[in-house]
Amino acid sequence: MAYESCEQSYNYLPVRLSTAQHFVSSTILKYKTSSSMEDDDDDPPRVILNHVFWAFNPCIEGFKYCKSLVQVDGTFLTGKYRGTLLTTIGQDGSRNNFPLAFEIIESEIKEAWM
Repeated sequence: MAYESCEQSYNYLPVRLSTAQHFVSSTILKYKTSSSMEDDDDDPPRVILNHVFWAFNPCIEGFKYCKSLVQVDGTFLTGKYRGTLLTTIGQDGSRNNFPLAFEIIESEIKEAWM
């Protein structure tokens, strides 16, 4: 609601993550975008977020205190923007889940895993 529409909010995702990367040093951020322009369209091309991967530095640093085992789990996004949210988690010494990294992909295909 802060950005007036789903499209506006979705378009600000790379900006928000880049800001987090700037203020939380050593945060890893990788994303790929493409542009789409329809024929007979006078509007500027739309930026399409193909996939995004991020891992916050506190999560990266905290992994050294976890068991040397990771699990990747996915959940399907079912709203206006379809895709899959992948979460990589570890387990600390008290058997608590510890978030490590996150990725939003179009679907679980070989290129997304790379």
